[in-house]
Order: sequence, then C-alpha cells, then structure tokens
Amino acid sequence: MSSDAKDIGQIAYEGYYRNRKGVTHTGAPMPLWSELPLEIMWAWGEAALMVRRNTLAEVIALLKGEQA
Repeated sequence: MSSDAKDIGQIAYEGYYRNRKGVTHTGAPMPLWSELPLEIMWAWGEAALMVRRNTLAEVIALLKGEQA
C-alpha cells in the first residue's frame, strides 16, 4: 500500500467513524484507525483511491466539455 493510499484511506475511515459516532451498524464500538488490521486499512485505502480516480475523471471530462 502506498502512503498516499493509507492517507486517503485514513481520511475516509475517520469520516465514517465520525459520522457513525464511533459505533458500527450493529452497535459495537468501532476501532480507531491505528487499531485496524492492515488488510482493513488497505481496503479503506483502495476504496478511497477509487473515489479519487472517479472524481478526477469527472473533473477532466468537465474541463474538456464532455458529459460525465
């Protein structure tokens, strides 16, 4: 995992954590980012990278005058 993926993964996870007030959908407490297993950190990083790529593609299309 690149440090970039970790950084945006952590941002995404912490946003979700704040939105959920630190509680999972089942009511269990959510771990802090530093407590997550590495494979979960990687998954959050990959999810965040996909959002970034999609957003950049939409911006590029708009700048070119294309419909996204």
